[in-house]
Amino acid sequence: MSTPHDGLPQHEYRSGQRQEFQGANEMTIELVDAATGEVAKRILWRVLGGAVVIFLASVAAAFVAEDVPVLNMLTEGLVIAAPVAWVCLALLVPKTEALGDWQSSLADRAGSADTVFGVTYRSLLDHHAVPATVQARRVRTGPPVPGVHNVLYTRIGTYHVLILACAFGNDLYAGWTLWRRQVPLLVVARGLRTLLRADRQLGGLVEMAPVKALRAAVHDAVRQGIAVAAVEEVPMSQTFGHDVDTVDVRNLSVLTRKPRVGGPAHYPFRHTNG
Repeated sequence: MSTPHDGLPQHEYRSGQRQEFQGANEMTIELVDAATGEVAKRILWRVLGGAVVIFLASVAAAFVAEDVPVLNMLTEGLVIAAPVAWVCLALLVPKTEALGDWQSSLADRAGSADTVFGVTYRSLLDHHAVPATVQARRVRTGPPVPGVHNVLYTRIGTYHVLILACAFGNDLYAGWTLWRRQVPLLVVARGLRTLLRADRQLGGLVEMAPVKALRAAVHDAVRQGIAVAAVEEVPMSQTFGHDVDTVDVRNLSVLTRKPRVGGPAHYPFRHTNG
């Protein structure tokens, strides 16, 4: 079992480990499901089940309205149009699915949010060298708790990770969230390909390895940031090498743009296990 990080209170460490275990376990199930085609099966059942229910409801409506010519024409058209519209919407509209998260806090360390922000960023780029673009922004939020939150964003394919570090009262809050956004029709197509492959599940499991590796790297980087923030504050100019843009929470689409590249930076590095 890992030992508490230097400078990190014991109760915070235990709380973080408990949340990490729950989030990792839940997310691993989802990632395995995605690799084996179970998600595609659930989508097909939902689409077909919804189409059948809508078809039966349309038939019942047509039967009730058969004595009213105008309504009869409309309901007869719905018998075909409504199920088709449902299938199109269910298969073509992108879906966002949360896969897991982890968070922790440090009492009386609100001023160290920038430290977690910068150390996590540099850890992802320099220590882990993740093969993905990491976007950094400071996000201004409004009521009910106005303030500026430090946000890191990265992605691999349809899998997205958001890292947040901010002050909450006198405390420091930091954590990450993993989700995926994908078109259901493409998920079904991949699931069908999986069924036709000779290796079936094995190939899909191997293909999911980069996503799991990104999750592990993000978690370790955030833990490193928290460990440093527990004992000292590191200015962003030392970790980023430039000012970080501040945007309104309503304009987070800028995260998809190519970020500026900062110069070399050095910071107190502590490797953490957790």
